[in-house]
Amino acid sequence: MRMTALSYGLGADSTCILLMILADPAAFGLRADLADLVVVHAVTGNVL
Repeated sequence: MRMTALSYGLGADSTCILLMILADPAAFGLRADLADLVVVHAVTGNVL
């Protein structure tokens, strides 16, 4: 199975892309259960 990765930066563009994928996965060549989608998000920085 081919996997698709989305780098999710919490901005407007990546949020829009993620919402479009969730609304119609087949339009992006993904399975309906999204088993072939990986969303990557990293929180970096200093924790006070």
